[in-house]
Amino acid sequence: MRESRCLDRTILVGKKGIARYVLAGLYKVFIEQCSSVRYAALGKSIYRAVSAAEALSRLLGFLYIKRVQISSLIVSGEGKTRRVSRIEIELHRIDEEP
Repeated sequence: MRESRCLDRTILVGKKGIARYVLAGLYKVFIEQCSSVRYAALGKSIYRAVSAAEALSRLLGFLYIKRVQISSLIVSGEGKTRRVSRIEIELHRIDEEP
């Protein structure tokens, strides 16, 4: 029933400040009424995703970190291939059934 207004629960983390991603999480939970929020980040932005997820979890109290998925992508560019780290952090409401 909470998911009716939730269009997309994924927040892509980039170069902006951590507070902006925490506010995006608050928007997903309270305005869009999502029962879960997912932060996704690549490379140097991983620490921002972790910080935003921890801050949102501590700020609200009714969200917990359910799943953390770490992987790497192979990116090709300028004749070279390299690996880029990737993380997804999923937060769920405590009052929701798994």
